[in-house]
Amino acid sequence: MNFKMIEYIVYLIIRNLLRRLIMKVEEGIVRDILRDAIAVADLRNKTFKQQFFKLMNTMYNIPIGDSVFILNNKLPVETMTKDTMYKLMKVLHHFFQTQVLETERYFTEIEDINFGKKILDEEIIKEVVITNWIKVNEDQYLCTMQSDYVNRLRDSLRFKYNENTQRSMTVKERGETIIKQVTLVPEARKAIHALMENNDFISDDLTLNINPDFYEPPKIIRGNLVIPEESVIDIIDGFHRYLEMTAVKDENPDWEYTCIFNIVMFNEDKANKFIIQRDKKNHLTEEQVVMSNKTDLITLAITNLNNSDNFHLKGSIDKEMFLYLHRMMIRLFNKNNNFKRHDMVQLYKDIEKNINKVVEEYQLYSSTLTKDKWFIYLYVMKHCANNELNFINVIKRLNIEEISKQMNFKKEPLDKHYAILYEVTKNV
Repeated sequence: MNFKMIEYIVYLIIRNLLRRLIMKVEEGIVRDILRDAIAVADLRNKTFKQQFFKLMNTMYNIPIGDSVFILNNKLPVETMTKDTMYKLMKVLHHFFQTQVLETERYFTEIEDINFGKKILDEEIIKEVVITNWIKVNEDQYLCTMQSDYVNRLRDSLRFKYNENTQRSMTVKERGETIIKQVTLVPEARKAIHALMENNDFISDDLTLNINPDFYEPPKIIRGNLVIPEESVIDIIDGFHRYLEMTAVKDENPDWEYTCIFNIVMFNEDKANKFIIQRDKKNHLTEEQVVMSNKTDLITLAITNLNNSDNFHLKGSIDKEMFLYLHRMMIRLFNKNNNFKRHDMVQLYKDIEKNINKVVEEYQLYSSTLTKDKWFIYLYVMKHCANNELNFINVIKRLNIEEISKQMNFKKEPLDKHYAILYEVTKNV
């Protein structure tokens, strides 16, 4: 056994010991601080980001692609080890020079010594090699992995979080800063954790997806199923179990657990169909169920609008706004459930045309419409269609800001808000 291998084994032993040590503060505090800092970093310009990516790579051997995923939340803070959090905080402190990001406030001296080292090439898993697998369909395999290998994959940052095929993230706004957090159920995590550490958890399958529209699918090489280094692996089902499985293994390196994985190669549409199917037993958020249901014509209208290259506010409808618009548009345009596909196409084109006029008239190109403004504009659009009126002329006659102040609803407009708009538009 050569010296380099001995050094690597000693490194692994120390790393496993460190994972059981208690930081100076609760891990959750560090995760909150990093979440805020990432949101600020993501607002910075291209030059800043390039420097950030370069420093993560030169200081700690973290690939540039993974640093990109950290900023866009495909590698969310919730999935990071203490080692990764330390390294990230060090780099962010280099740029922001704030006491809040000083690692010595949160990490012990021994953590500082060991987490401050570069990640060893020997530790990074690039190609994922699966020895125990069977082919189920052309785009689906079933396999098992031991918990130690799963943790090594996590440490190598191989698993990503794709918000389009997962539960909606919790979004907080602080001025211009948008802070995203993976939506988790603490009670579910505690229950899973307790079962796993007591060896009472019955193995249940998790699903990993490699989207064939963007990445090379797994290959069979010398009898093994191999996921290429360049292929991004999304966890699309079983995120809570993944977090607790890796956490229990961190706390007790001797703990053994055999995990069942579906390895699938689904595009986003098929992945969402799979999620709906799984929702029969795993009840997802209403936002995800609505957005994934491509047979719903109102859903298609909003999706087409948000993806349209001709829409001035393309991409501005997030998951929360999507659900809000879906509820409101059903009441405005499909209350009797007689909507047809040609109605859907006409509706999204009419909304695109009219909202574009508002954007052009009031120079709102860099804006995101609030819930109350969306409600006012769509209600007026419906009123104008029913009465053969010119939309933008009616909008100009109305005091939109004053009307907006009366729209004091939280989740969606109530009957009284519809009544207010009825009164202000009936004589226009």
